[in-house]
Amino acid sequence: MEPEKKEVQTASADEREQFKKSAKFWIPACLALTAILLIFAVLLTYVLATDAQRKRDLRTIEEQKKIEEEQKQREEEQKVENLAVLESILRDRSLFGAELETEEFLKSVFDLYKEKSGDRYAAYYTEEEYRVRNAQLSGQTVGIGVTLDRTTVLYEGNETLALLVKSVFAGSPAEQSGLTVGEWIIAIGNTAGELQGIAEFGGYDKAILSISGEEGTEVALRILSGNAVREIFCRRQTVQADAVTGYCLEDVPGVAVIRIRNFSFGMPAQFCRTMEACRANGATNFIFDVRDNPGGSMIALRAVLSNFMENGETIYYEKRSDESLVPVICAPYSYTGEKEGCTVAEEQIGQYRDPNLHFAILCNENTISAAELFTAVLSKCGVAESFGQKTAGKWIAQTTMEAPFKNFKGYICFTVYQCFVFDGTTYQEIGYLPANEIALSDEFCETSAEELLWEQDLQLQAAVNDLVAKTNS
Repeated sequence: MEPEKKEVQTASADEREQFKKSAKFWIPACLALTAILLIFAVLLTYVLATDAQRKRDLRTIEEQKKIEEEQKQREEEQKVENLAVLESILRDRSLFGAELETEEFLKSVFDLYKEKSGDRYAAYYTEEEYRVRNAQLSGQTVGIGVTLDRTTVLYEGNETLALLVKSVFAGSPAEQSGLTVGEWIIAIGNTAGELQGIAEFGGYDKAILSISGEEGTEVALRILSGNAVREIFCRRQTVQADAVTGYCLEDVPGVAVIRIRNFSFGMPAQFCRTMEACRANGATNFIFDVRDNPGGSMIALRAVLSNFMENGETIYYEKRSDESLVPVICAPYSYTGEKEGCTVAEEQIGQYRDPNLHFAILCNENTISAAELFTAVLSKCGVAESFGQKTAGKWIAQTTMEAPFKNFKGYICFTVYQCFVFDGTTYQEIGYLPANEIALSDEFCETSAEELLWEQDLQLQAAVNDLVAKTNS
């Protein structure tokens, strides 16, 4: 019996044609779906990686805030225990222990620390001196309405410490008394009404503080103007100092000059208001003038630089006494009270890092501390071109702590850290050299930057020409 033969069925021509048509649709569809899934996987990976990086950045910012809070807490908890031990021993055993009842004893001890440590920025302040100094940082002080620079002059054949008048506020007691820019203060009336030289007051800081005082009281000043000497009286009053002023150049459309006089607590808010006012008038090119700027609050510095940095970016480093480098991070910060002007909202961060905006900076040998760091950071991160002369070279910062002792309360100021730019460079005792080193002519090198006319200001001219050339290129 033969096995049954099965007939092999083959696809008909119609079926083969239908399969080909089906394949033409499904193969591209499958490939497209695979591509979509691949793109989705890449996007998902990117989102997850970005979110992870954002979380790491937030952790870094939180760690920075925690470090700052812990540092602040340590500083607040610190007491002058060694002085207390010294005071206890001398009070109980010394024949001259009664001298410890005077504040002069604590001043002398701190002067010895200043001499032996080499910390030339260290100082001891009485409660009143500290109040005046703190008010100056807030931008509102009781005084005569001037900004001053430390210098020396030849007076009666001797090299004498003096305070050079760099600017006089409009309507201030100084202006009403006839004090003008370029004159020197060589003596100041003490509490007994006697005129004392700067050295007799204990140096520049004490002399400057002595010009401030109780509102409504008078201060006598001996003024040197050229070879002439005169005495004036200024009645102290509350003065609101503008840390930032700005104006648009009439003859050069689109260019504005922003003068930053100091880094007080109100300076960052003033800076942003001035920037927006100039932008509203059509400015897209800005020149930041920090010549003759003595520095100020590092909190204010961080706040104003945040306008040019990215969230989570390191602005600069602080080298502490234990040799650790603590990064100062660009991040939102909130303050109240006198430091409210240093608040940084999230939308402010990087708001001026705009390719349509161009910047330049002017600096000189009287650009000090926070103003130096401002110049170096914006120059090194490529935001602004720098012009002028090498800065002062003070890249160390001080803190002030209460030092209660016996029946009085004083304050000690001493250096706590050194500043480094984000690339690890410091310019302590060196000074930052701008990319475009330009000196003023000999005729005007002693003139206050604020008083220079356009035709006299070679540094400003160079910055304007550079910005205009870049804009037109």
